[in-house]
Amino acid sequence: MTYAQVVSQVHKLTFEMLGYAQSADWEKLLEVEQQRAEWLEKMRLCRPENDSENEIGKKLAETIEANYLIETLGNIEKNNCLNNLKQSKISKKAAQEYARY
Repeated sequence: MTYAQVVSQVHKLTFEMLGYAQSADWEKLLEVEQQRAEWLEKMRLCRPENDSENEIGKKLAETIEANYLIETLGNIEKNNCLNNLKQSKISKKAAQEYARY
């Protein structure tokens, strides 16, 4: 398999992950992330070909940008979960206080 083919597969899987992140399907995202990790390892072990540098560079740039968006969406979701947990604890504490009266 050529380096360009490996990069294309990483690119494809990254955008698949982005779709799952945008729809908040974190379980599917994690499944695809495991597949992508295997391809990233293949990419690390491959040698790039000189004849396709522009296309590879473009795909790598797009992949990096999509990965940044995935991380951003993941951080937003994490913060939402933390806020919900805090709110739940506050509500529980308030309910306990009201129950005492």
